[in-house]
Amino acid sequence: MDNKMQKHWEDVYKNKPLNTVSWYQPNVDTFKKVVQRVKLNANSVIIDIGGGDSFVADFLIEKGFKNAHVLDISKNAIERARKRLGTNAKQINWIISDVTSFQTSISFDLWYDRAAFHFLNDENQIDEYAKRATEYVAENGYLAIASFSKNGPEKCSGLPVKQHNQDSLKIIFGNNFKLIDFFEEDHQTPTQKNQNFTICIFQKK
Repeated sequence: MDNKMQKHWEDVYKNKPLNTVSWYQPNVDTFKKVVQRVKLNANSVIIDIGGGDSFVADFLIEKGFKNAHVLDISKNAIERARKRLGTNAKQINWIISDVTSFQTSISFDLWYDRAAFHFLNDENQIDEYAKRATEYVAENGYLAIASFSKNGPEKCSGLPVKQHNQDSLKIIFGNNFKLIDFFEEDHQTPTQKNQNFTICIFQKK
């Protein structure tokens, strides 16, 4: 695990309230758009990468998904989510891990990542991420990446990010996944700043 990166995120989730972080999205509109595009059912195995204390977990519980996982590098993020969800938290499988060193025997029908992938600037980290997505997404399963676009911010939470577009994501994941949908959206932060995202939905070949 990247200890420096882990410390950064532990500090963020220790000191910043949920509704003040720039990625705050209580309506989980991005995730809803992805779910409308892919084929899932109540037993589908879903993982939210870098999910932290986002409201994706709440949505999955509300909609009756029985095999939901949330992965985050920050223990504080996971604890905040568990506390917010109360007794419902036991319906989610919580994983504290750096995604680039994540290991599992589980196959996921949907691997969803909103605003985590773009923090990977090192090519080795990107390769490790792609290897895990390829290995852990089930046959015909889906990979959805929501990243800052080429028109998006160059930094977030004090860290540099790597901007992506449809073509750059296809280069990274296209050997093992087929792009089935693509869209862009603007996200407004709690401080009323606009962030443009690229969202690519791939299906495992």
